[in-house]
Amino acid sequence: MSLKVAIVLDPWDFPFNGTVVSTRRFVKALADQGHEFVVLATEAQETAADANPRVASFPRLSIPGVNHIMSRMKSPLGIPQRERIRELLRGCDLLHVQYPFFIAGAAITVAREMGIPVLSSFHVQPENLLRNLGMRGRWLESLIFKTWMHFHYRHSAAVIAPSLFASGLLREGGYPGPVSVISNGVPADLLYVPQRIAEADSARPFRILSVGRLSGEKRQDLIMDALAASEYANRVTLTLVGAGPREQRLRRQAEQMPYPVEFLQPTDEELIALYQQADLFVHAGESELEGMSVLEAMAHSLPIIVADSAASAARDLASDPHSLFAFPDVRDLRRRIEFFLSNPGERLASAQVNHQQAARMTHQRSAEELLAIYRRVAGKEDPSQQKPKTLAAVD
Repeated sequence: MSLKVAIVLDPWDFPFNGTVVSTRRFVKALADQGHEFVVLATEAQETAADANPRVASFPRLSIPGVNHIMSRMKSPLGIPQRERIRELLRGCDLLHVQYPFFIAGAAITVAREMGIPVLSSFHVQPENLLRNLGMRGRWLESLIFKTWMHFHYRHSAAVIAPSLFASGLLREGGYPGPVSVISNGVPADLLYVPQRIAEADSARPFRILSVGRLSGEKRQDLIMDALAASEYANRVTLTLVGAGPREQRLRRQAEQMPYPVEFLQPTDEELIALYQQADLFVHAGESELEGMSVLEAMAHSLPIIVADSAASAARDLASDPHSLFAFPDVRDLRRRIEFFLSNPGERLASAQVNHQQAARMTHQRSAEELLAIYRRVAGKEDPSQQKPKTLAAVD
């Protein structure tokens, strides 16, 4: 039996956003199986009523003092229009909230009035918001979590997190119910085993790749500083993929580097080629709920270096101890980079282990687990569907 699912995701049409990429992949996978989707987005290209997915666009919310940050992050927030939301939810089996903001709040209220069950995903950490506003503080993080709990998560029949780390944050933030853990997963077409010959004395520069939003919490500045201090400073190129509010600041920093730095916003096909051509993937982000770009680099058989940050789940993806640097220690990051660039055998061995680990985290399996939750929440369970790992509530 097919389902009709409404999804709230403000930046649906905006690229270089991990939540957008992941949600689009899940929607396509399940739409290909005959399930129907309605997407509530902001400043999106609307589609016809019979399209799958049907995309409905809401006007952008204007917040003085914050508009420029939302614009540079390519992550707009929309103005909720309750009567339109009611029309869009009519006939839906459930509402799936991806972003816990204004349209989501109104959609949850309308869904409850209409008797439509709500499912929420945990994709945004309070740190993501605060770092881009230039703010820090545990009390602020706690306040944001309490707000989300009150207006969003406590009204959900089920909550999904992309990692065990993320589920722990939800419980620490006050969510009392069980959490289902479903990885974003790796699509089969991203699994790649290259014929790399990565010799230490190669005449060409080493190609270093980093993929992620150009924002404060991603800390691309640490990567540039570490490479500048490295003995390989005159033998590397750095490619930063993404967009965000720190782009101009990072470009100014790049002008001072003794090696070339390239800023790109590639197509999906171009990004795959960048993964395949790189020698080393470096992710210095301070906060991650899973680390999709890290997982994709692993799928492409790349050695990785990630931050051993207490606020990041990406550190749990690193099985090689040489792949973790003490955040935010630039000298330690430099040492990790130099280790891999100096040891081609270690690069290849680490890359093989990474590929094998990523190959076990298939997107197909994640889509099956998501569908099982959809059916359970909608009261249309299919016994043949695989059940995701669910963490019991903590008393």
